[in-house]
Amino acid sequence: MAIICVPKKMSELIELSEKIIQKHQRLGEKSPITIIDTGQLFMDLNEIRQMHEAYISLKKECEKMRDDIQLRLGVHRNQNNIVSGTIRFNVVQVRDVLKGINRNCLENLCDWGFKII
Repeated sequence: MAIICVPKKMSELIELSEKIIQKHQRLGEKSPITIIDTGQLFMDLNEIRQMHEAYISLKKECEKMRDDIQLRLGVHRNQNNIVSGTIRFNVVQVRDVLKGINRNCLENLCDWGFKII
């Protein structure tokens, strides 16, 4: 028995819907799905396609913003070492200074927000 899949991924479902409408339009009156309100499907699909394109654009903007934030923090996936001038670099310096000052009582670093394991 064959299984005919209907995708759940947004882009794949939009693509399948477009193919269905194109095939239906090519067949015209001979289309076996004339009983279905393809006009509404077509209108909904146009709106959803625009929404999806806006979503993809915003997602790319958000990913760039996330990368910029991570780079400035010093936690970006491409930063293997502690990079000078980043937030992480400065926090490590603060930790090291406090660790030196409080070497006999590291629990004092908890007052500064550090967690000690």
